[in-house]
Amino acid sequence: MIKRINRAAMPLALLCCAVPAKAADVVFNGSLTGNSVVVSPNNCGGTEFHTSVPANTTIGTSNLGAFQYYSDVCQGPAGISGIFTVFLPDGSFSGTQSGAATPVPPFPPTLFNLLINYAITSGTGAYTGATGSFIGTGTANNGVSPTLITLSFKAVPEPATWAMMLMGFVGIGIAVRRRSLALASA
Repeated sequence: MIKRINRAAMPLALLCCAVPAKAADVVFNGSLTGNSVVVSPNNCGGTEFHTSVPANTTIGTSNLGAFQYYSDVCQGPAGISGIFTVFLPDGSFSGTQSGAATPVPPFPPTLFNLLINYAITSGTGAYTGATGSFIGTGTANNGVSPTLITLSFKAVPEPATWAMMLMGFVGIGIAVRRRSLALASA
């Protein structure tokens, strides 16, 4: 009796934890190399400086196809914050970004490691109503003019995806345990 209940409960538990992703969630993975320029006048204030990555200088590749990348950020001791847009052949998506640029010795540094969190807040064309998030890692080299940036993008899994993966591992573990107990008793 208990085995029948367990067999019925597992698929039910998986269905309850499986929350489907919204149709507008964008999964974005890719990379780019481009140029960053200092914006004048500086609209960031204080000790921050204002930089931009013009869309016409950066063409990247992604799981969604070739894209152009635009970024406008303020960067200072508190980190990087600003906006971005990814232009694809069938539309675009944009949002906010925040992160850090960590200097790489020797000092004064000309190379910075980048870690940027992107939040998609809107889109056009095929990406109308887009949402989602992804992470960018790479470098900024201001030892050349204009500054050369390289970024790799990776999608951030949704919480429902993590829950489904965890439930799958639990299910596999239970099945392996039951099988080993059945073999031991035989």
